[in-house]
Amino acid sequence: MPLGVILLGAILVRFIGLGRESLWNDEAFSGYAAQLPSLKDVIGFISFDVHPPGYFAFLWSWGRVFGVTDAALRASSAVAGVLSVPIAYRIGRQLFDQRTGLFGAFITAFIFQSIYYSQELRAYIFLVFFSGLSVTLLLDCLRDLQESRRQSPLRYVGLLLICGVNGYFHYFGLLFSFLVVTTLVVYGFHFKRQRKIALLFGLGFLAMYAPWIPVALHSVNKSNWITAPTVRFVLEAVNVFYGAGWRLDLIAVIVILVGYGLFFFRQKSAALPAGDRWLLAWIFVPLVISLAVSLTVRPVYSPRNLLLAAIPAWLLLARGFSFLPIKKAYQWPALIGLVAAMHLIQATIGHGYFVRPTKQQLREAAYYVADRNPSRLPIYAIDWDRENFSYYLRFRDQADLVKPISRLDVQKNGLAAEVKEDRVWIVSGGINVADTTDLNKEFKILDQCHYHEADAYLLERRHDLNP
Repeated sequence: MPLGVILLGAILVRFIGLGRESLWNDEAFSGYAAQLPSLKDVIGFISFDVHPPGYFAFLWSWGRVFGVTDAALRASSAVAGVLSVPIAYRIGRQLFDQRTGLFGAFITAFIFQSIYYSQELRAYIFLVFFSGLSVTLLLDCLRDLQESRRQSPLRYVGLLLICGVNGYFHYFGLLFSFLVVTTLVVYGFHFKRQRKIALLFGLGFLAMYAPWIPVALHSVNKSNWITAPTVRFVLEAVNVFYGAGWRLDLIAVIVILVGYGLFFFRQKSAALPAGDRWLLAWIFVPLVISLAVSLTVRPVYSPRNLLLAAIPAWLLLARGFSFLPIKKAYQWPALIGLVAAMHLIQATIGHGYFVRPTKQQLREAAYYVADRNPSRLPIYAIDWDRENFSYYLRFRDQADLVKPISRLDVQKNGLAAEVKEDRVWIVSGGINVADTTDLNKEFKILDQCHYHEADAYLLERRHDLNP
C-alpha cells in the first residue's frame, strides 16, 4: 500500500506539466533526431555526435508510436523515472530492510532532481533506471552464487541485455555495465563451480558491444566541450543528486552525516555494514574512474553523467534519515516535511523550475518567427541552433527555411558577408546577435523578440550606405 501510493504520486508529479516548458538546446537536438524520416537517418545523424545511438534510436521508435510533440517525447523519460521508484525500493530492501526501501522509494519519487530529469528529453534518467535495474538483478545473481542455488538462465540473460542497453544509451552507462559485468565475473570465478557461467556472461557482453567499439574509439578523437575537472566541478556532483545550490546539498549532507554519526555511536563501532559499502562503491568507483580518465587521457567527467549513481545517493539519504532519533509514528511526516522544505528552497532560491521558465524558450522564439513570416523569408540559425529551431518550425511547416550560419564565420567575416538575402530572420539560442560588429552598419532591425536564452531578429539590408 505505501509503495502504491508513492508510485501514484510519482506518476502525477512527472506527467503533469510535461510540455509546460520549451525543449532546451540538448533536448531539441534529441527531438530533431526523433523527427528524422528513418532509423538509418538517425544512426547517420548520431554518428557525427559523441553519444552512442541507443537512446536516439529508442526515441525515434517511441515517436513513431506516441508522437513527436514535447510532451509525447518527454513521456519516455517520465516512464523511466516512475519505474526507477520500485527499483530503488527493491534495492533498499535487498541491502537493508523494507523501511529503508520505502524511504528510498519516496525520495526517488519526489526529490527535485529525480522529477527534473524525468521531464527532460535526454538519456540521463535512463542512466538512473538501467543502472538501478542492473544492480538489483546483479544482487539476485550474487545471492544465488553465494548460496549455491540453482541458477536462473532468464535472470542472467535479462542482466546481460540490460547491461548492453545501458551501454548503448550512454557511454557512462557502458562504464557502469562494465563494472557490473566485472563484478559478476569475479564472483563467479570465486565460486569455482560457476566459472563457466561467469565466462559466458563476460563473453556475451563483449559480443554485444563489439560492433560499436570502433565507433566508440573514434568518438574519443572528436571535439569535446567538457573541461578538465576541478575540485569545485567534482563537488557539483552533489547538486545532481540533491538539487542545485549549496543549501540543498548542505541539508542532505547534514542528514547523512548526523544519521550515520548516531548509528556509529549506538553501535560503538566504525565498521560499515555491507549494504552501505555497496552504496558507497556504487557512487565513488565510477567517480574515481571518470576523474582518472579525465586527468590522464581526456576530459570525460561531467556531474550529470554520475546520475548512474543517483539511486545509491538517494538511498544514502534515506539511510541517514532512518538513523535520526525520530519516533516511528512521526517518521513519515518528518520525511515528507524534509523533501517539501527542499522543494521550497529550490523554488524560491534555486532553480525555480516549477514556478518560472528556466529552460531556453526556443519554442516561443520559433513560433514568434513563424507567426510573422508569411512571406517565408530565410531563417538563419547560428551554429547548432539549426536543429533546435528546425524541430519547432517543422510544426509550422517552415523547417525547410532554416539555414545554418557559423558564429565563428560571422565573427571573422561579418554578418553581411554570410547573409546574401536583403531581408532575413536570424534566430539564436543564447548568442546575442546584436553583438555582431556589422549588424547596425549593414542591416536595420525591423522586428525582434527576446525570450529566456532565445532571440530572433528580422533584418533588412541597408541600401542607403555611402560607397
